[in-house]
Amino acid sequence: MELVEARLVSENGRNILRALIDRDIGADVAPGTATDGSGVTLQDCTRISRDLSTVLDVHEELLPAKYSLEVSSPGLERPLTKLGHFTRFTGHEVYVELAAPVDGRRRFHGEILGVEGEQIQLNQDGAKVTFPFGSITKSHLVYRF
Repeated sequence: MELVEARLVSENGRNILRALIDRDIGADVAPGTATDGSGVTLQDCTRISRDLSTVLDVHEELLPAKYSLEVSSPGLERPLTKLGHFTRFTGHEVYVELAAPVDGRRRFHGEILGVEGEQIQLNQDGAKVTFPFGSITKSHLVYRF
């Protein structure tokens, strides 16, 4: 399993630790061959939740005294938090926000063309845009119904 993202949020006065998990597809999968689904089952979430709870109980100083733990799959509009995610989802539609503007823009919405080194390549309205992975502050797949 792979940890996609973990966030501690406060909602209605409650602290919630949200962990998104996915199957680790490994380095031997060719770009563009992965399916959209994560393949994470309810049993996977239950097992990871139990294991993570045990680890967090041992290291209780890491979190507030009271919190709820939620473990789930990343969903259809999954966040892309690692360089390998952009390789895995080449050809898919994505939304990206950058820390600093590229070509006068900080927000992009387009198809992932590929990854070259640490550079992400997108098709933004028919034009190729390239920016460093390290400049991304937020990104997720876009699902069209």
